[in-house]
Amino acid sequence: MTKKKAPDTRTARELINDIRVTIGLSYTEIAGELERDRRMVSKIVRGETSGEIYRAALVELATRGQVINRPPRRRNKAGELVTVRSAKGAPPKVPEEKPAGRYVDQPKRGRFEKSTTYLREGGRQYNIAFPKTKGTKGREAGTQELLAKARQIKAQDTRWGERRVKFQAVFANGRVMEIGAHGGYSASNFLDAVKSHKGDAISWLMDQGSGRYAGLDMKATPLTGVTMTVYAKDRDPEPEFGY
Repeated sequence: MTKKKAPDTRTARELINDIRVTIGLSYTEIAGELERDRRMVSKIVRGETSGEIYRAALVELATRGQVINRPPRRRNKAGELVTVRSAKGAPPKVPEEKPAGRYVDQPKRGRFEKSTTYLREGGRQYNIAFPKTKGTKGREAGTQELLAKARQIKAQDTRWGERRVKFQAVFANGRVMEIGAHGGYSASNFLDAVKSHKGDAISWLMDQGSGRYAGLDMKATPLTGVTMTVYAKDRDPEPEFGY
């Protein structure tokens, strides 16, 4: 008989502190996952508000590495959304609210999209989708996002120790290819290797997969998405979430 898992009883404040320690998120990153301003997270940490409305989302972030059920927005007695602060000098704005419930990212053809799943000890999974047409803004945004994440990993290695990266490439016909599955790459080596492709990370990934599968024509079936998994050098690269 499967033992029923005990409910998570941590307060919002305790969850925020645990998330910072176990998966290394800043207050700004936590606020971004909650779709709230950083000041709200700071208020919870200082004890100025319980943050109970965010607790379920924080449990998901701590245990699954991402928020699935977005916390609802505050409403006034009339049932209207309460305005939130805007940038200094700008009038208050009414926030956008998605209907309550579970959300997953849905790919939109021909668009640049990105999402992050946070893992233990500085581990991350970056999901990046982009158009298949070479030279489009979305495809350029995809290669720049890959480079930005690699630079971020390299800069954070002083905190987490050397980490490795591996890639799961997705082609326009749905084929999936593992790149770097055996030992991965250091962020520095990846960045150096991309230089040989004039800074085009997508071009480098396609070159790594070139000739691996018979019948896969890279020109006719270009790359349209990448999952970049970051893990500690001495750990198994399989995802391990916060708890």
